Amino acid sequence: MLSPKKAMKNSIVKFSFFFLITIFTFSTDAFSQKRKDEIFNSKWSAKEFTIDGQLSDWKDSLQINESNELKFSVANNGSTIFFALKNADPLQIAKILRFGLTVSVNTKERKLAAPSITYPILEVGGVKSKTAQKSNPTSGEIESKQKDALSRAKSMSISGFEDLMDGQISLENTYGFKAGSIFNNENELQIELAIPLKELDIDKDFTDPIYINVKINSPERVSYSKETTYDPYTRMGRRSMGNIYNQREESIRKNTIKTSSDFWIISKLATPLN
Repeated sequence: MLSPKKAMKNSIVKFSFFFLITIFTFSTDAFSQKRKDEIFNSKWSAKEFTIDGQLSDWKDSLQINESNELKFSVANNGSTIFFALKNADPLQIAKILRFGLTVSVNTKERKLAAPSITYPILEVGGVKSKTAQKSNPTSGEIESKQKDALSRAKSMSISGFEDLMDGQISLENTYGFKAGSIFNNENELQIELAIPLKELDIDKDFTDPIYINVKINSPERVSYSKETTYDPYTRMGRRSMGNIYNQREESIRKNTIKTSSDFWIISKLATPLN
């Protein structure tokens, strides 16, 4: 029979071992639950895409990111890299219309600051919609409001490109950046983007992996009052516009915490032989 002193020592050893195993298991489980990078090799585009939001050129190449259910694809030719994105979630669409979607491309390491393009940037103003003043707009009226908001997407924002100033540029720019978007018949938001390879300081012969981050933007901090709410499809505060917008904005705030709003794609540029 073990003495009380030895029994206590054995108990401490067993507890320590159990504690270490528990910590290791928890850590391993937590690590396994981290979001995995999407491995997606760019597709070669034999012809220039028409950047208008129509995704017929992409055929069945879009795949879904499970963390936020955003569908995406990447393609390139000898001078441009193209992105196709599709989202069916009304809350995510509201965030995209209000805060934009940012695509960053890094050729060195994903953790470094990377050149990026943000779209859409909506023009503020226009005729005040009667839908915004109704307490319970119908789904058809909401869809109409979404499309009206998208029609005011006249610019994009660029950042981090070595030879260009950060800031907003017109969709009709001369640098080679392009963006276009539509709502399809299922009211899914479809976006196409184009970034010239020369602005990324790479060419068609670049063979290293490129790191692409896709992010649905949201505010870091937004102040709300009982009297004021925010229209998800504009960037302006309004007096109460009805419960549907209050509920939607509250859902957006909650989902900002619960749902991943960005993901990484590791890709390689395609060549005509791919």
